[in-house]
Amino acid sequence: MEKIKTGDFVLPGDRLGTIEEFVPGEGTYEENSEVYAASAGFVLIDHLDKKIKVYKPGIVKPLIPRVGDVILGKVSHVQSQMASVEIFQINRAMISTPFTGVIHISQVNRTFTNVMPDAYKVGDIIRARVLKATVPVQLSTIGRKFGVLLAFCSLCGGILEKQGGDKLKCSNCDHIETRKVAIDYRRNIKGRRA
Repeated sequence: MEKIKTGDFVLPGDRLGTIEEFVPGEGTYEENSEVYAASAGFVLIDHLDKKIKVYKPGIVKPLIPRVGDVILGKVSHVQSQMASVEIFQINRAMISTPFTGVIHISQVNRTFTNVMPDAYKVGDIIRARVLKATVPVQLSTIGRKFGVLLAFCSLCGGILEKQGGDKLKCSNCDHIETRKVAIDYRRNIKGRRA
């Protein structure tokens, strides 16, 4: 069984882990030392407090991305010149149909990097703008409000804290990493492991 992670969509009764791993939170329940989803929704894990929650997506609209839309997504794959993104929100509305987006290195930032892994890593939660709405959806993170909103250490999985510019430092092991961060990095996200 694949390990559950933040952003995963779960159904009632889906096993999330054990009480040794997580404290049951909103939208979950414990039975026989196991933690289960009590409702359909998206998993959010707070690794600092070891708490797991399931948030209902609310009213899910059948949205499709359009040019100019702002999306939230989770980086699912990174190559030297391209990153794939699982889009889960369009213009602040959760979506019911999953979409895959891609960011080409030329659309990270005008001056940031020549290598995609310097900008994004698997599991990063990002905000991007839709350039082309054909599948795969083409995304851009050029601009101060676009980029990583939440990132985790590639060594230990700890939450990365902003140090200045695009430098991030792990709250657990002090490892320094670089990302193309959004101006509001971690302001509205409390630190859930992706």
